[in-house]
Formats: sequence, C-alpha cells, structure tokens
Amino acid sequence: MRGTDIDGALRVDPDGKLVLGPDVVRFFEYFLSATGEESDEVIQARIEAAIRERLDGPAEAEALALLNKYMAYREAGRSIAVPSDDDPLARLDAIKKLRRDHFGDEAASLMFGEEELEGEVAAERSRIMKDPELSPEERDAKLAELEAKLPESAQRANEAATRALRLREDEAALRAKGASEEEIRRHRVEAVGEEAADRLQALDQKRAEWKGRIDAFRAERDRIAKQYSDEAARKAAEERLFEESFDPDERARARAVLSLPQQ
Repeated sequence: MRGTDIDGALRVDPDGKLVLGPDVVRFFEYFLSATGEESDEVIQARIEAAIRERLDGPAEAEALALLNKYMAYREAGRSIAVPSDDDPLARLDAIKKLRRDHFGDEAASLMFGEEELEGEVAAERSRIMKDPELSPEERDAKLAELEAKLPESAQRANEAATRALRLREDEAALRAKGASEEEIRRHRVEAVGEEAADRLQALDQKRAEWKGRIDAFRAERDRIAKQYSDEAARKAAEERLFEESFDPDERARARAVLSLPQQ
C-alpha cells in the first residue's frame, strides 16, 4: 500500500457528524485490501489511526464505532452460507440481509444502496438476456428501461463499457476478414476519435511487447529445462532468468501470467 493514494473519504456534516455513504466503505476497504498480508488486528489499528488523523469529536467516535461494526460484518460474511453465483438475486438478498443485520436499514442503504442497485440491475439484465421468449426489440426495450434505473454515473460507465465491447467485437470481425492495421485504425478513429485511437494503438504495442517478453522467457526456460538434469540447479537458473527478465514491479504480474507461485 506504500505509495498509493487512499481511496474513499471521511466527510463530516455541518453538525459535526460522520456522513455515511459509499466513500466510507471505500475508505475502509482501501486498508482491508491488505487482508492476507497483515492480520485483521493490524489492519484495524491502521484504520483507527487514519480515522483519528482525519476526524475528531462526534464524527471520530462514530467512525470508530462504525469500523467495529464493519469488521464484525466482514467476519460474519466469511462464515454465513451465501447462495452461489448461479442465483445472483438470492446471493444479493443474503448479502443485503447481512448488512442490515449489522448496520440497520438506514445506514446500510446509505453505504451500500448504489452498489446493491447495480447488482440488482446486473442480475435482471442477465435474466433478460437469457429469456428465449423475448424478441430482439422487446429485449432492447427492457434493457433500456432497466438501465434508466441506474444512477447517472453508473449509466455512463455502462455506456463506456458497452462501446468498448462493441469496438472489440467490430475489430475481431474486421481482423477475421483480413483487415490491415491501417483499416483497424481508421475504424477506431471513426468510432472513438483520433486521440483515443492513438491511445489504443499505444496499448496494443505495449501488449505486444509484453507478450514477446513472456514468450521469450518461456523459450529460454524450456532451454534451461533441457540443459540441467539437477532439479535444484534448474530451479536456480530459472529464478535468475526470471529476475533478469522482469523488473521488480512487473514480477507479480509475470508470475500470474506464467502460473508461477507468488513470493
């Protein structure tokens, strides 16, 4: 977490009370992202210190009490039986009940309401997409009606995601037909503008370079495997190769791509 910016915020209303909302959840979760690396006790102590740095008076006491509830809520979430992802609405209902049991209706709605609405819309969207009885026109109408229930920020995010998905699908179709890179670029410029097309081209180049480095590592690792009969020597040579091939800030990503154990 060193060198990263704290996500979320702790805000106070004119009466000096803590403002409940998604920002508080993001604030807690920023620190809780270290779960597994540090104990819950250490993480909670870090959050408490951060609260005391930012708040005082009633707001500080409210935030500390809320943190205790949040830690208990997370602990309870580890042990309850939550329906599988095959039934997203039942899963969401179980999580909503857990939240209200720990925070009460009003606080839970303020903290998680937007997230829960987006979850409900996503589950209903999935149901609509799988409904064989709907015509394409009926499906589009229901999806548009459903989308209108979301907050504007979520609608904009969904629109951007949809545009990106359509662009990828269009590009895949063009490449399947043998389109050149120049034709792909022209399509991108028409779809998202020249500046965004430049960014996409730069991203393509970075991905290609990364793939080339991964492929080169695999080829050299295969050569090492044939060269060394002693397992310990082979592993040492592979580790040297890995450290020479990737910078420290790249190694976690590279290990994931190469299915190597994280260190």
